[in-house]
Amino acid sequence: MNFYVTDPLTNDTARVLENRLQTNSIIRFEDNEASINGDAYLVSSGYISYTVATPVAVLYIKNNEDEDIFIERFNFNLQASTGGAVDFGRFIFYRNPEGMSNGTAGTNVANLNFGSSNTLEIDFEVGDGSTSAMTGGTPFGSPLIQEGNVFFIAGNLTLPKGTSFGIAYVPPAGNTAQSVGIGINVFKSTI
Repeated sequence: MNFYVTDPLTNDTARVLENRLQTNSIIRFEDNEASINGDAYLVSSGYISYTVATPVAVLYIKNNEDEDIFIERFNFNLQASTGGAVDFGRFIFYRNPEGMSNGTAGTNVANLNFGSSNTLEIDFEVGDGSTSAMTGGTPFGSPLIQEGNVFFIAGNLTLPKGTSFGIAYVPPAGNTAQSVGIGINVFKSTI
């Protein structure tokens, strides 16, 4: 026997079958909701030419928003190295660096909802490819990325207000020229 629960205000019904309430739902993930609301962004270093084979700071961001910022995904693109002894490079992730020496203000922050004029309140710096260095912070991850590919890594990192994140790059030994680009998909908390 079927039973139905009815909302007297809207006449919406739900079926009860074998002591279970059957419902339909729509699932939206928080990153999708943020994009719909105009709170999802791509933060990018652009392409930087590396002329050394030593560690160089690439990107620094600090959250100035009242909401948490989630780093959802990293996008890496390494072009072939001239003079490099191997065909991969190593990145170093930093937790709460204080900033970057010899960096410049980053400008590549794009709202992923093309109809939104919302902005992301962050301090953002990009390295110069040869002399920039991360100031302070604790290294906590170091992925190896192969040249000639676009490579994605899940972020799953949370930046509460006032916290920061940085990335340095170590080109292959012997490198004299290599173009590298990094993008970070981030969104503001909607919950």
